[in-house]
Amino acid sequence: MVGQVFTLQKIKLIKQFNKLASALISYCNSKISSLKANNKSEFQNNFRFYSSVCSSIEDSTLSFVFSNYVMQYVVSEVNDNSMKKSEAANFILSLFILDKSNSRVKDNLTTLFEMLARDESTDSDKAVKKILEKVKAIDTNFYHRLNDENEQAIIDKELNDIVNKLTSKSMSESSALQKVYSLYKTNNNHDAICEILAQLCVACIMKYVIKEEYGGHAVTTVLNSLEDNMSSTFKKHRKHFKEAHDSIWNSLPSDAKLTIQGLNPHATLNSSGLALKQGLKWYQRLGGFTPPSSISDLFGLF
Repeated sequence: MVGQVFTLQKIKLIKQFNKLASALISYCNSKISSLKANNKSEFQNNFRFYSSVCSSIEDSTLSFVFSNYVMQYVVSEVNDNSMKKSEAANFILSLFILDKSNSRVKDNLTTLFEMLARDESTDSDKAVKKILEKVKAIDTNFYHRLNDENEQAIIDKELNDIVNKLTSKSMSESSALQKVYSLYKTNNNHDAICEILAQLCVACIMKYVIKEEYGGHAVTTVLNSLEDNMSSTFKKHRKHFKEAHDSIWNSLPSDAKLTIQGLNPHATLNSSGLALKQGLKWYQRLGGFTPPSSISDLFGLF
């Protein structure tokens, strides 16, 4: 019925007559302004009918009134947990396609998109892909904004997953280091990635280099690669290496410090001592600081 009454061809004919077109718009405006939605079925019927009306007439004022009706219902339903965000996104996306100049619709779509992008459900993932696909075709700048948000959300979810698995002991520090370093290689100036990577390096040096636990080869492979590819953002987090180094160094007895630095002719390092020395060197190399090189430096003598 809607398709028979509101066709582009018929609307174009009506628009040739200003008074007739104005009367049609005024009539539709009054009908939309008086719309109610006592239940979901009624709302859906109203949405299907009047979205077709607005699409056919192509009047911004009419679309604005219709958008207000839809958003009032949808936002209320989402807030009451009576409608899934993915379903709400379909309605708001339709409004944006109807009139991309409506800033309130764009704001609501952005807010919904941000929530969907951070959700783990299949429905949310499908909604995100649909929004990006539709928006890309009609508003390039808005698409880039949403796509950047989605890429950030993907990184946040991956980092959260790694941290949660570390906390629950379902992932080793070595595996976590490798996963975060993979993220780092394509996002080496992402602050959160750099922060977590630095912290993992510190923990892995202690566990796999100094304490010589199984998994050290994979760790040193990452450390060697990272040393040659430290970004400016990663270097902002070098303090973690200095803090870890100094915590160990300051707890060592004087003769151990001398032996590690090769300044004690009467002692040599055993395998544990060599591992400690190697770990301290890694803290220095990734931390970008120079170790004490003389007896006066070692003990603060002048």
